Amino acid sequence: MFSVIEGLLAKKDIDLVHFDHIHLGQYIDCCGNVPAVIDEHNVEAVILKRLAENEKNFLKKLFLRYEYKKMVKLEREKCSKALKIFVVSREDRKNLTVVYKKNEEDFKSKPVEPLFKIVAANIAPYQFSGNISSQLYKLTEEMKQIQGRQEELRFYSDKWPKIYDASGTISAQEAFKLYDTYGFPVELTKEIAAGRGVPPEEGFEKELEKEMERQRERAKATQKFGGTLEVAGLHDRLNIEETPFIGYHSLEHKSVIISLLVDGASVETIEEGQEASLILETTPFYAEMGGQTGDAGEIFGRSGRFSVTNTIRVPTDIIVHQGRITEGQVSLGDEVAAEVNKERRLDIARNHTATHLLQSALRQVLGEHVQQRGSLVAPDRLRFDFAHLTAMTREEIQKVNHIVNEKIRQDLAVYDEEVPYKEAIDSGVIAIFDEKYGDVVRVLKIGRPLVSAELCGGTHVVATGEIGFLHIIGESSIGAGLRRIEAVTGRGAERYVDQRLSDLQATADYLDAELDTVMDKAYSLSIELKNERKQILALEKELAKKEVESLLSQAEVVNSVTLLAARVSTTNQQVLREMADSIRDKLKSGIIVLGTVYNDKPIFLAAVTRDLVDKGYDAGKIVSEVAKVAGGGGGGKASLAQAGGKHKDKLNEALRLVKSLI
Repeated sequence: MFSVIEGLLAKKDIDLVHFDHIHLGQYIDCCGNVPAVIDEHNVEAVILKRLAENEKNFLKKLFLRYEYKKMVKLEREKCSKALKIFVVSREDRKNLTVVYKKNEEDFKSKPVEPLFKIVAANIAPYQFSGNISSQLYKLTEEMKQIQGRQEELRFYSDKWPKIYDASGTISAQEAFKLYDTYGFPVELTKEIAAGRGVPPEEGFEKELEKEMERQRERAKATQKFGGTLEVAGLHDRLNIEETPFIGYHSLEHKSVIISLLVDGASVETIEEGQEASLILETTPFYAEMGGQTGDAGEIFGRSGRFSVTNTIRVPTDIIVHQGRITEGQVSLGDEVAAEVNKERRLDIARNHTATHLLQSALRQVLGEHVQQRGSLVAPDRLRFDFAHLTAMTREEIQKVNHIVNEKIRQDLAVYDEEVPYKEAIDSGVIAIFDEKYGDVVRVLKIGRPLVSAELCGGTHVVATGEIGFLHIIGESSIGAGLRRIEAVTGRGAERYVDQRLSDLQATADYLDAELDTVMDKAYSLSIELKNERKQILALEKELAKKEVESLLSQAEVVNSVTLLAARVSTTNQQVLREMADSIRDKLKSGIIVLGTVYNDKPIFLAAVTRDLVDKGYDAGKIVSEVAKVAGGGGGGKASLAQAGGKHKDKLNEALRLVKSLI
């Protein structure tokens, strides 16, 4: 099969030979290079080399946001592991070789023909095992999905010429823009340009790093606090290095106020009713970061009480509490007690831990190519964005739901460890793409043995059982190759289910049915409604036929052209078209313009017989001019066109215009 796929690549009928890590072992060389049992010990070195090269090709051509240089270094190990999954019996190898040789011309001349069909057509004489048949079928299905992505590949490839600056070199700024806006990898930008003889500008790497850093700073500096003050430059103005967070395991803490700000200006005291921002020496409040929303709660001392409505983090690691004074006053230097809203924090923690379980389940169901591309962890819901080519099926969503809830019911331990970054990555811990990490990182782990291990600085539950229940409420596209899942857990899931059951009960009451029969009742009513609509349509068509006969007598000759412009009673657009067709057939030669009111707005339909089209009459132009009178527009073919308007009271006036257009 390698020979076949290489032939397809040469013909440029497909752009890749690898669809997912788990399917590496499905590639078979039908030219006789299939070992009796494929595994890491006896596979030929040349096949491993091809797999590694093709893996790199796959990552580049699909523009998935992997650091593919790192991936390629691990290819031999990955290929070896993947090849273990697919065992080809000696009999299968023999039969495959015969099938390939027998259908060699088909393989070469029909590259887009599903491979499975070719094997299936020859399966009778050769008893293939169910394993090889099912694996070939999976490969074919993957091919279909990938081929559907050609438009996206063309979209990306159309963008690369923008990387050149006036000097004919690659501009770091433009290369970064291409990456930041379209997700086009910088390494691939350089590689494409190098292939066309275009070098990077002097100091490209340094300038690129500056662009990356500026983007990170811009993202942080877009936040505001205290109503008007920009956070950019806060570190320099307040001379504060950082405010340590101590709230992973404690939600109450004694601290000291080290800064107060109102409308961007530092103040000594804030009074009751004032909105302000407050900074503590140390705090149990988690600041908004990594998709997780900030904590809320209260900070109070002897003289006053401050209600925290949100907590944000600003450069560099300064935690700012936003809110208002609800009682008394607080001053700079006051000793205070800081208390995080426990229920809200737990709601957020449920959703955050559930997000980790969700990613693990998605990788299990859809494949290990799934990578996080963004998230929102709020008290009432979670949102998870990830890389995947196609919409999830209902069955896949249900399976992910089931896996996550199974892990929740198992009440798995949730714990964290601090380890060197390199050690964490080498051990297979998942990191968020393009996130900047320090030398020592926090690894959030779930389960023993491990179910999930990710780099994460957020807050989590102690055990998965605390999540209670997760329900996926939506899956959608947010861009090319990007999907979004929205879900609820805990109290949010309870509210969601209660609302849906309440809606179901209201529907049952409206339909005068019991809860357990409401679906049957709704289905029965929908069938009745469809039948009624069919009957109404049939009656409307009969009435239209009679109306056509009466309309024919209204036709008049204008400039040697038979013209019929009239208002009709039907509001059904299908019937309107059928009426125009019928009149046109009966007139043999003529122009017909019909008008009616649908949904309180006028619509017009124009039809011109073929002989008059040949003389230059155009239904599209006629109906467009007519619709303008009613404040609308439209068009279509020279023989048949439709338009709409805004003012139904102008319908008759618009129809009177037709005569002047002939």
